[in-house]
Amino acid sequence: MKNSAERIQFITEYLISYKQKIEVLNKNGLFDAATLYELFALEACALWFGQKFSNLNSDTANFPYVDLISTDGQLYVQVSTAQDIPAKVNKTLEKISDAKSGKITGVNQLFFFVL
Repeated sequence: MKNSAERIQFITEYLISYKQKIEVLNKNGLFDAATLYELFALEACALWFGQKFSNLNSDTANFPYVDLISTDGQLYVQVSTAQDIPAKVNKTLEKISDAKSGKITGVNQLFFFVL
């Protein structure tokens, strides 16, 4: 791919700038960073997995355990802005393992989207 290094650099700088702007606006109470990251992850997952995803938090505020589900119901994604990634992964897996909710029993594949 011609100029791929420059394209990758441009995309990287764009994402870093986007993240910084969201964090500043979030600190000032103008945006909810977690919601914006979920929207970004929704589109990124659709591209990566080749199918549409929906945000479970749209129907149920703070849906337990995971944030996104694929259209076919086979892929679940936990979007996180946590700094301690291993702790977040362990906590999510424990919650799913202990879950008694019928909403989460169909998890076949779980992915983590961490920013």
